[in-house]
Amino acid sequence: MNFKLFYEFHICCFFKKIVILLGANGNVLEEANTYLKYYVMFCIPNILGISLSSFIRNDGNPKLAMIATVSGAFLNIALDYVFIFIFKWGIKGAAIATGLGQILTVLIILLHFLFKKGYLSFGKTKLHKENILRFITLGFPSFFMEITFSIMVFCMNIAISKVGNESQLASFGIINYLTTIVYMLLLGLSFGVQPLFSFNHGAKNYENVFKFYKFTIVSSIVINFIYFAISYFYGYDIVKLFTKDGSILNETYIGLTLFNLSFFIVGINVIQSGYYQAINNPKNSNIISFLRSIIFFPITIFISSHFWGLTGVWLSPLFSETLCFITWNLLFNKNLGSVLTNYFIKSTPKNQ
Repeated sequence: MNFKLFYEFHICCFFKKIVILLGANGNVLEEANTYLKYYVMFCIPNILGISLSSFIRNDGNPKLAMIATVSGAFLNIALDYVFIFIFKWGIKGAAIATGLGQILTVLIILLHFLFKKGYLSFGKTKLHKENILRFITLGFPSFFMEITFSIMVFCMNIAISKVGNESQLASFGIINYLTTIVYMLLLGLSFGVQPLFSFNHGAKNYENVFKFYKFTIVSSIVINFIYFAISYFYGYDIVKLFTKDGSILNETYIGLTLFNLSFFIVGINVIQSGYYQAINNPKNSNIISFLRSIIFFPITIFISSHFWGLTGVWLSPLFSETLCFITWNLLFNKNLGSVLTNYFIKSTPKNQ
């Protein structure tokens, strides 16, 4: 069996099952299957871009990481227009545009290593079991933070397919596209500040740790406020870029507004999780992520969609994130108001 036949067999056997599991049906099923068919070819550049970006941020080159990510995003947007509206490739064009944007991100990041801008470089090395286990332990919180949003999308797709219709699934597709932007910004804040947390915590400069934490929390609130204001006042115009259907337009605007309320709490939870990971305490970070994705969200979306239908689906992230914040700080965190006071930061090495 040659590669092409194997690839087609792989697509037929698994991709449709995956999108059906996610709640797709009718026209949405075919479009989703097509997108996944082409996007999967770019999974390796996607993974490389994420991992190498983390390396160069910690190797003293966060500016290049930002340039690489932004450049890939802009190329994605430009190619979306070319492939969809000029070449008429439809959803296939959108998938290819996304993949090529991620390849550009990787190529720009490689400049850091090719021109030896830091201490890290490519070379031969030996992997030791104890190091691999340590990598997994410390890296699992980052994996959890990344996958949490995917779990939310999965649960919301299932809920909408039960209480809504194809048009409302299309609305969620637009909402997901728009909200991914702010979620990635919040993750970027959390990942970007981790080297500062780690360095100052290791140097026992807890005043700086508190200063950076406070700055990151305030930044997340400001980002969310700006994003919410833009979505609230210009949401209709933004959604019109995706659809001209009146019913989809109205539902998307309502859903986007309600969904955006959750990000004010999401930012705090994500930064708290990243803080514990940075100070070599992955256990606490994993508890926060576990509460967010595995415990509270499936429960809240089931209850809220049952009683309030589609409105409950849009509000379920706000409910689950709030429950996570309250539960962590009241039940699991021995120092109530943990990272909100300078005293806590100074006592962290002893208690946490």
